[in-house]
Amino acid sequence: MSNNIISTGGKVFQKFLSQLTSDLTKPNARFIREFLCGVLFSDNLVLTNIAAKVPCAGKLTAIAKRFRRQLAARRAYLEKLWSNYLSLLHRRVDTDSTFIVDLSDSAKPYARKMECLAWVRDGDKDRLVPGYWSMEVYWIDLLRCSCADFVRVLCTK
Repeated sequence: MSNNIISTGGKVFQKFLSQLTSDLTKPNARFIREFLCGVLFSDNLVLTNIAAKVPCAGKLTAIAKRFRRQLAARRAYLEKLWSNYLSLLHRRVDTDSTFIVDLSDSAKPYARKMECLAWVRDGDKDRLVPGYWSMEVYWIDLLRCSCADFVRVLCTK
């Protein structure tokens, strides 16, 4: 594996990451780059597995601890990151684009301590239970015959 995790993703991915993290501080940009690459290469969301896919001089525990600290810290930079992401998508969307919107819910009937729970309908029991609303938007490019996951949003009360 390469010494630089971003170089393994190719020039297109490097360009995407640099545009996505533009106007962020160096520590935040580094965290976003390494975290996204770690998620892609580890193919799961377990923090130690993500940290294991980030090749650098530090130990696995130190990288995982840094990720935990940055995830727990105040994340004011996320608004800028979201804005950068939407501006990147805006360049690819034209007036003839087609979107599919999927509104769904995830019932969590046994959840007691999860944050921001809303009331959702449990289809199995036909009653309201705690859970999360979610919205997924897919973008279909008819000219290129491709479908892309445009945005996923977890909606809470």
